[in-house]
Amino acid sequence: MFRLHKNRQANSKEKYDFKLSNFKAIQVPKGWDKLFVSVTSEQTGKTIVRTSKGSVRNGSCQWSESISESISVSQDEPSKEFEDFNYKLVVAMGSSRSSILGEAMINLTDYTDPKTSSAVLLPLNKCNHGTILQVKIQCVTPISKVRSRRIKQTNSLKDDLKKEGHDSDSCSDITDSQVSGSIGSSSGADLYSSFHSGDASSTEASYSASDSHIGNDSSEAYDSVESDATKNNYNDIRRQDSVCSQNSGSAETTTTEELRAEARMWESNARKLMADLDQLKKEFSDQSENQKSLHAALSAATAECDGLRKELEELKPMTEKSTQRQTSIADLSYQDGETKILDELKDELKFQKESNADLALQLKRSQESNIELVSVLKELEEINENQKLEIEELLKQQRNYDDYENINQENKKLMLQLEHVKESEQNLQLKIEVLERNLEETKLDLQKCEVSNQRFPQGTDGEYDSTLHSEENLVEDIERLKEKVQELEKDCNELTEENMNLLYKLKQANNDSKGGELALNSTAGELLIENNDDPFSKNVDSREIELEVKVEELSRELTEKKMEIEELEHNILSKDDEIKILEDLHNKLQAEYSGLQKEKNQMEEQMEVIHGESDISARSLNDLRNEVNTLSNSVDLHISANKILESKYSELQCEKQELELHISQIEQKSTQLSESISVLESQLKYMTDEKESIRLELENFKSEAVALQDEVDRQRLEIETESVDLKQMLNDLQNKYAEAQDKCEYLQREKTNLEAAAEHLSEERNFLRESNGELKKKNFELHEDYFRLESKLKESLERSAHYFIRVDDLEDNLFLGLEDLTSKERFLSSELDSIVEENIKYKEKCSLIESLYNETYLEKTTEVQELQAAVVHLTMELSATRNDLNVMESNEQLLALISELSVSKKNQEKLMADHEELLKQLENHKSLEVKLKNSVDDLELKLSFSEKERKQHEEELTYLKRLERSQFLEAELKRLKEEKQIQRESSIDDSGCDIDVEGPNVAEAESIERIQLLEKELAEVLEANKKYEDQLSRVIQDDQNNNENSPIPTVGGDVMTKEGYESINSALEEELRDLRERYFHMSLKYAEVEQEREELVLKLRAPKSTGRSWFS
Repeated sequence: MFRLHKNRQANSKEKYDFKLSNFKAIQVPKGWDKLFVSVTSEQTGKTIVRTSKGSVRNGSCQWSESISESISVSQDEPSKEFEDFNYKLVVAMGSSRSSILGEAMINLTDYTDPKTSSAVLLPLNKCNHGTILQVKIQCVTPISKVRSRRIKQTNSLKDDLKKEGHDSDSCSDITDSQVSGSIGSSSGADLYSSFHSGDASSTEASYSASDSHIGNDSSEAYDSVESDATKNNYNDIRRQDSVCSQNSGSAETTTTEELRAEARMWESNARKLMADLDQLKKEFSDQSENQKSLHAALSAATAECDGLRKELEELKPMTEKSTQRQTSIADLSYQDGETKILDELKDELKFQKESNADLALQLKRSQESNIELVSVLKELEEINENQKLEIEELLKQQRNYDDYENINQENKKLMLQLEHVKESEQNLQLKIEVLERNLEETKLDLQKCEVSNQRFPQGTDGEYDSTLHSEENLVEDIERLKEKVQELEKDCNELTEENMNLLYKLKQANNDSKGGELALNSTAGELLIENNDDPFSKNVDSREIELEVKVEELSRELTEKKMEIEELEHNILSKDDEIKILEDLHNKLQAEYSGLQKEKNQMEEQMEVIHGESDISARSLNDLRNEVNTLSNSVDLHISANKILESKYSELQCEKQELELHISQIEQKSTQLSESISVLESQLKYMTDEKESIRLELENFKSEAVALQDEVDRQRLEIETESVDLKQMLNDLQNKYAEAQDKCEYLQREKTNLEAAAEHLSEERNFLRESNGELKKKNFELHEDYFRLESKLKESLERSAHYFIRVDDLEDNLFLGLEDLTSKERFLSSELDSIVEENIKYKEKCSLIESLYNETYLEKTTEVQELQAAVVHLTMELSATRNDLNVMESNEQLLALISELSVSKKNQEKLMADHEELLKQLENHKSLEVKLKNSVDDLELKLSFSEKERKQHEEELTYLKRLERSQFLEAELKRLKEEKQIQRESSIDDSGCDIDVEGPNVAEAESIERIQLLEKELAEVLEANKKYEDQLSRVIQDDQNNNENSPIPTVGGDVMTKEGYESINSALEEELRDLRERYFHMSLKYAEVEQEREELVLKLRAPKSTGRSWFS
């Protein structure tokens, strides 16, 4: 495993073997199953190992394979840093990309320390489900200075312990030949068990905080040291026992050990009582849950009452429809169906009676089981009181302890106590058997309930109702139902007979009266006779009315039965919920039964141990008797032995006092248990009272439901009466509606005539309006053209002046904005650099603090190990020297060591608090970094907004330049118009001359064409100006809206870099160059036009001068 490298250079490579195990994926999403983990090297990109596929259970997947990997790492001596060996852990179902759940990265050089054999939690990248991979990384073959130093320390401790153990073994070998092996082995084993149990508890307490950082190698090394120490301790104990047996005092030590064993037994009994108390607390919590479920049932009952009230309101409009449908008489099959329903109801009533009887038996059984449980609790209290009395008797006997014969009496009493314990165990077994029988009976009852529920789902509702109501009320209800059924049967028979008679009489009347017609409606079943004058027909009508009333009453009773059936079904559902609750209670009882069986097994084991100890004590007593006989014969020769016995007697008295204190503590615990039992009994009584109150409330709810049903019947009667009134109202309304329809038809005719006249008049009015509008439009168009020209001239002049001023202001604002942006960029860049430097410094400080914390933590762990080794050494010295002075000194040393351990624990807690404070500082620093990032993003967004504003300003500049161009063109047009007017005036003055007129006419035509072209260009420029003005106004409005509505720019905006700014600036410069070139070309064109205009003016002036000379 280890490879030693000699004559290493500065950058020599070292080989490390790593072990990856305990792979576990947590929070695996649904739909992912049969996952595996593959390990790939980042340097080579090849998969090294792949685990087998594991199934996902409750969102977690675990792999039992362990992966080993060896790497050769080079370390720089000045920096003391290893190379990075990154490995990728991929969790997937298959080889395709869609079947990959996620991946995580590991740098194995971070785990070269052998002490850090801990589980690592790795959140999976490229996974949106929050899945975490847990891996245990262990360095198997580390080569480091820290490890070598620790190994040296542990080896030195082992050597010291082995030397001491060798010395003790040599002494024990000399003395073991003189002593019997049985006594020494038993006493030594007991002392070692007591010592090792205390030592183990201290070691567990000291190592509880550092379990996650200590690996398997360190634990194995410590186990080897501990095993050596325990062997030496055991040899020392044997040596001491042999010396004591030579001095004839081993009997007293055995008695003290037996007393200690008894004290341990009492402690175990106290622990069992505490466990029983915990079980009672659990039962109390279960009962509180049952109470909550009962409260929920109450709320459900109230909800049912509310639902019934709502159904009443819904039934009101439905009654009208039901009255129309309930007028059929001839359907005798309906009555047959009614009789079938009545038979089914009878069967259900019989079944409910049976279920009521079964439930009454179940209640009695449950009450008996509760009484038995209370009796068990009382017996436990009696056992506790007996134990108290026995402890008091033991104390009295120990106070009267003067001679060795009292020890025999105490042993006899202990045997009696053992018999009592056996009897109590037998009683407990009998009680457990009784509980098992009760459980079996409850199981059978539950099975019966399930079978009955499967056959008749309405039976469970009946059972639930019967548990709430008394048997007398049920009998009365059943008798009432029977009477109602009998009455219904009689009514049905009478109705059938009357119907048959009526049909027979109707047939005879049809044969006698030829003019009468009989109409039989199959759907409604109503019989009507047209000859109302005959007295026989009147009797038939009266009979029909009576039949309708009876049928309505029967239908009402059927609807009531249906409602009762629905209520029974609803109660069945609630009964199913109660069955589930009973099943949960059954499972809890099974768990308690398993706990009692475990306790019984523990008691049997303890009883076997006690029997063995009693046999050993009997043997030791026989030996003591023989030794007392020999000592009585040689009293004068063994005075020194008597003195030794007196000293040991004083030791026994001290130990008795300790036992008395321990027994008093046990008594306190037993009193506490009795108090808690009394509290639980009071709570049980309170729960039973609450159950009774809940039952009474449920009965009240049922009575309210019956009252509601009565109200439903009353409201149905009222609705029927109202329906008759409504029918009369409907007839009146129908008559009024017919009259209103006649009036409407007359008004519609008049309306059509008026509409025709109105259409003729509207057509004439529209013709006049159209002619008037056309004339007005022509007039307005002429005026508008005149005013438009004037307003355009004025507006163009005002805009030109205003835009020149605005251009200057915008250019100044642009320059100032650019300067501010550059200054802000510099300031922000400087701030970012300073923040990055501070972050780097803070991270360095954090890394230093973490390294210091790790070093201090390792030093503290080594100190704790040294202290534990010292404790082991001191306990060995205590076992070697059992004199009074050495006992006191060892106690003082133990107290000092315990104080040192408490001080070390406090220091460790302080270090943990410091570590937590550092973590809090790191979190604060991270929050500051996030805030800085947000501020940088906000500034970048502000920069983007400023760039948008700059673009808007550039667009405004282009617009202003186009306005300048339009103004220039307008000025030229004015000049041309003025020249044209001058030419016309000159042509008017020279109208008399006819010589050389063709040349100037041609020039004037050309100038007119050019003027027209310029006017067209002016119109186009004005239209473009209007478009740009509209665009500018829209952009300004959008900016205002954005400034009003948009909050401070948040994170997530467009981030512009310096290269982007440079590209934008270059593009703007190119656009400016293009505009300047165009402006230069336009100025050249305008100069050419001006030259041509001057030439035309000269040509026009030339003929004027010539004409004057001719006429002169």
